[in-house]
Order: sequence, then C-alpha cells, then structure tokens
Amino acid sequence: MRTILVCLLLVTGLCLTAQWDNNAGLIPSLLANASIKVSSGANLSALSDGHTETMWESTNPLPTEYLDKQDLNLMLHKENFLVFPTHVSPVLAFDGNTDSKVVITEKEIIVDFKNPVSSGWIHIKINTAQTVKILFVYADQTIEETYLPTENYQIKSFQIENAAPLKNIVLVSEAPYDLFELGILHKNPVEFVEFDLKKPTQIGWISTKHFNGEGVTDIRLLWSLNGKDWILIQHADPMATTFIPILIQPAIEARYLKVEFTLAQRPYQKAKLFEMAAYDENGPYGPRPEARPSRQTYNESMGINGFWGWGYSVYSDLLNENQGPFLFSEMADRARNYHRIDWDINTPQDKTDFNAKKQGDNHSGANWMQWEREYFQWEKAGFNIDASITFEKTTFSDKVWINTENEAFTYGKSFAGFFIHTHRLISLVEIGNEPWEYNRSVYQKVLSGMASGIKSIAPETIVLPCAVQAFDPNNVLNNYISGFVTEEISRKIDGLNTHIYPYIFTPEGKHKAINPEDPRSELWSLNNLTRFRDANMSGKAIYVTEYGYDSRGGGEDCTHDVCVSEFEQAVFGTRMTLILYRLGVDAFYWYFFANVDYHSMMHNRSGLTASYSGGFAKKAAFNAFVKLKQHIGDLYFKEDVMENDQAWVYAYSDAAGKIKKLIAWRPVPDEKNEIVWVDIPTKLNIGQAEFLVDFESTAGKTPAYSKQMQKIRIGLSGNPVILSVY
Repeated sequence: MRTILVCLLLVTGLCLTAQWDNNAGLIPSLLANASIKVSSGANLSALSDGHTETMWESTNPLPTEYLDKQDLNLMLHKENFLVFPTHVSPVLAFDGNTDSKVVITEKEIIVDFKNPVSSGWIHIKINTAQTVKILFVYADQTIEETYLPTENYQIKSFQIENAAPLKNIVLVSEAPYDLFELGILHKNPVEFVEFDLKKPTQIGWISTKHFNGEGVTDIRLLWSLNGKDWILIQHADPMATTFIPILIQPAIEARYLKVEFTLAQRPYQKAKLFEMAAYDENGPYGPRPEARPSRQTYNESMGINGFWGWGYSVYSDLLNENQGPFLFSEMADRARNYHRIDWDINTPQDKTDFNAKKQGDNHSGANWMQWEREYFQWEKAGFNIDASITFEKTTFSDKVWINTENEAFTYGKSFAGFFIHTHRLISLVEIGNEPWEYNRSVYQKVLSGMASGIKSIAPETIVLPCAVQAFDPNNVLNNYISGFVTEEISRKIDGLNTHIYPYIFTPEGKHKAINPEDPRSELWSLNNLTRFRDANMSGKAIYVTEYGYDSRGGGEDCTHDVCVSEFEQAVFGTRMTLILYRLGVDAFYWYFFANVDYHSMMHNRSGLTASYSGGFAKKAAFNAFVKLKQHIGDLYFKEDVMENDQAWVYAYSDAAGKIKKLIAWRPVPDEKNEIVWVDIPTKLNIGQAEFLVDFESTAGKTPAYSKQMQKIRIGLSGNPVILSVY
C-alpha cells in the first residue's frame, strides 16, 4: 500500500511539473490554420509551413491554359461580339474546350466585336483540307495569317503586338473545315492565393516571400471582410528575393487576405508564392514584457566586445594606458573576448596545460597563446571578463571530437582551474559563439561536458550556451534554440544568450538598418527568448552578447547596405542599449570595440572607434557611451514613464529606489534633430538637462523644457536627453 502511495505521489508530482516546451517562445502565424484557395496550381501546404524555400506555383495561362478561364478568354463572353452570317452558330468553337467543334461550310465568316477590344494572344485550332486565311482587322491595319492543312489539330498561336483595338476577325476558306476553338487573351492574366481566417482578425503585420522576377508585372496584397470587396494593403515588388515584413498601421480587422499576381503575357509564365505569415500589431515577436526594476546597475550590465590585442596584434600588456582595454573601459565595465579553442589545443584529445604555456614565449602552432597575459591587462583596466570559447566548423570541426562529452569536460575543468580558480580572471564563460553549422548532437555534448567541467572547479561561474534565438525555427542562420538547449542541458547552464542586429529587408528587398523601436527590429526577439525562459528556465538570466550598428565615422567610410551615419550609430546605439536594459537583459555587449582594418562590409564598421589604420579615432557613439556611463553608471533602471509614438522616457534610481535621472527621446527613424514638444507626466523636480549625443548642431546648447503642474513640457528629438532629478 505504501509503495502504491509513493508511486501515486510521484506521478502527481510529475503531473504538477511543467513540461519542457521547445517552442515556448514562438508566436504562431495567424495563417497557420487558415483555409486556402488558389486560382490554380498545387502544393498549398507550402504557403504557410514556415519554410521560405518551398513554394506554391500556379499553372501557366499561356499558351492555352487561359482558354477556359472566364476572366481571360474574351470569346467566352458572347455578349461582346456577333458572328456573320448570322445563321452560323459556332458556339462549340467559342467554349474553351479544344476538343469540341463546329463544321464551317461558309466561304467567309466574320467575328465582329461590338466594341473594339485590345488583344495580345489569339489561338485557333482547325482541321482543314485547304488553307484557311485568317484576317485580324484592327482600327489602323489588317494583319493576314494562314492555317495550313499540315498544321491540322494544332493549337496555333498568334501574338499580335498592336496597340490599336481589334475590330473583327475574318476566316476565309474555299472548302468546309472543322473549327475547334478560337480564343483571345485580351488582358494580362491574374493568379491569386486567398487565405480565409474563418473570422475577423486583427492584423498588423504581414510577411511574404514573393520573388517572381520580370515575368510578373505586379503583386497586390489585399484584405476583405466578406471575400468579395477587396481593399489594397500594398503593392509588393516581384523582384524582392527575401522574406519581407510589412507593417499595417493602423492594424486592420480582416477575415480574408489575398495575394494577386499580374502576369506578363508570356508563354509558360507562372506565379509563385514561397511563404506568407500574418500577425497582430506585435508581429512574430509578440508583446514586450512589463518593465521591472533592474537587478544590476548599468555599469554591471554594459559591455564591449573585444579581442586579443585590441586591434594592435600584440599582447595587451605591451600597450600603454591610453590604448586597448584602458581606452574602452571608459565606456563599459564588462568585456567579452573571443577565446579561440584552436589557440589552446589542436584537437579535443590534447591535454591542455595552461600553466605550461606560462613558462615561456617560445610556443608555436595552434596552442601558442598565453591568455593570462591578455586577461591580466583586461582585469587591470577594470573589466569584468566574459570568455566566449569559440569553435566554428571551419576552424575546429565537429568531426574532430571523439569521446565528446568527456573531452569537453576535461577542457572545461582545465580552463576553469587556471583562469577562474587560480587566477580569478573570468566570471562568465560562453560555450561557443555562433557554432550554428555544428552537428547539433555534437554541440549539445560539448556544451554539457564543458559546462560540467567548469562547474566542477568553479561552481559560482556563470555558464551560458552559444547565441540562439526563439522566434523562428526555420531561420536561415540555423540558430533556433531547440537545437542547442535541451531540458537536461538547461540544468547545467545559468541563462540564455543571443545576438541581435536591428536590420531588416525593405519592400524592395534591400538590407537596411532601422531604429531600435521599430516593431520590425530584431531587438524585439528578446520577447520570444523571455517567454521561452519563463516557460522552461524560470529565474535564469538572459544575455545579449552582441548587438550594434555599422556606421561611417572616425575618418573611415561605410558603404554597404546596412550602414548608418556616424550620429545615427550614436543615437540608435544608445537608445537600443537603454531598451535592452529596460527589457531585463542581465548584460549586453556592443559589437565591436573598433572597426576592422578591412574594406566596408557587414560588421566591419560597427566599431566605436576607427580601426588601427584609422588611429582608433573615436566616433560619436564612443563619446555617447562614455557620457551614458557617467550619468547612470551606478544607477538602476527603475521604470518606463512613457513608451509610445510621442516619446520613450525611462527613469533610473539609486540603490534605495530614489529616482535620480530620466532619459527621454522620440522614437524617430533617423538622425534629424527636429524638435517636437512633448508632455512627460511626472511630479519629479528636474534640474540640469543635457543631450546624450554631441551633434555639431547641439554644441553648447541645452535642451529646452519647462516645469508645469504634474508634468514636464520638453522639446525632444531622436537624440536622448538626460534629465537630472533632485
């Protein structure tokens, strides 16, 4: 009896335990359960399966598929023409069926259009013993063609490139013949895909991958409540090759969505739709969580991505106190290093002895690095250090692991013994940076083993997985969280890790940077990761170990697609940082400390300074981050005072909860300094006001504001204003 009771209690306990949910962060598309109707074609399931490489494809109206289509074949509308002589009744030749026929015994018949019509393609099928002459009579000319006995039973095509309207068609023959079909394509074909959501639904976001190329002249996105009366949402570019997000502002209440494709009049031209998704106004990221006071000060959260030698290609202990880690500690208290595992060992089977490397400088090969020389200088500069142990498929293949978990355990234990237990240089370790091409099973074993090895020596160390995301299982980067973090692994790590860059594809398919507040910004994918964390790993931390903007500045250009201006980098970058802090991220690291000494390409211009060749000249963003640290470094995020189209206003307090600073800005999409007066509801006493980013136009100026009853009226632009509270 006791055994049965224990079993029952165990079962009950298991039932009360929340089950692991791999997709806890996902926001399903509103089209996931919609019924679908198409003009033609098959493979409807590909339209909303989450895979942007599968597709629906229509049939091709030309050369002959249009013949039985009421909207395309003019000859299916008898009210549009007369046939002479009137006793001739060639109905079976104008029915869209190429197998039915009428016998023509008249020497000449005329199809006379009541209102002259435009025409592009004309098709005819005949069986004749003698040549049939065909006359196309236009307002400005007559074009003569023939149908020969050698062409019998073929559907013959005539492409007429004549802007003038067609008045009539004349068929002339000296002998009777069988007329199977006469068809006229009188306008560009239109194919469509229609989704029925079953009930009126709020829609504020549509994403489509609709690349068709030059054979499609127009794509229209439409919505309707009744499936009959359609309203245009937007024209889509047939040449755009990517999955395009489209905001609908204000949101609409729609039951039906339709995509219409206007085809060029080309033989075998089809329409394609790869994927379509729809969401409410929050899009695939869902609503952002309520703001809560931060657990750490801004200084304890803000970080910078660095690298061995900080761009000088020498150990940092050879730099002076105005260079490298000492320079960048002016703007952040945390630093993240890409600790390449292939600089420690050649293969996972190697025994890593970091103490041996300390004996001299004569090491060669892959394991030459004396990391402690580097890390000591970072610590001396005041940094709290994060080591991201990097292993990519190209530099340290997933195939080199043999006894994977044990080998990873050994490395992790050796690493922690030297850098954490003995020298106390590192407080956070990431197992992998972006090993997204690694075999998933291998990575999970590496993560499990290495985390266990580190914790066996230094259990207080924060251990994180590689960067992942929780909003798209089919993301082209192949970085969806379920492939990297399992329920078992979640017990061995201390939080989640992600990389965020606020870049989108425009309706034209161009890659572009956008302001962080834009609903399309990937910044909001933190909402998905937070939901995943809350469902599966409650109480654990979230880290953003890379984020940033590429920009010109510091004397160096920026010419690739996502580049912004120097001041936009400063304005957008600081605003994004403040939002990350507000969203409850435990630590966030700007990528990168300096521009890469190479030509303009993605991420090579994300530095807060110029490159080595540019003398590490400070950009506006560097100075803005220094100022941010000076003003709120020892403060905590307290609350969001405003977050709307007018202004975003955040409050920061001391450890006792007393508000000391407000930071306010308009969530505008560019660097323009246009001032708009905004009312901020607050009873606080405001003192000094200061612009965060030092534009030339604001040099020597202070923000204008006035204190009023229960509010502050202030002139705001996109440039954040720091308000001191007393």
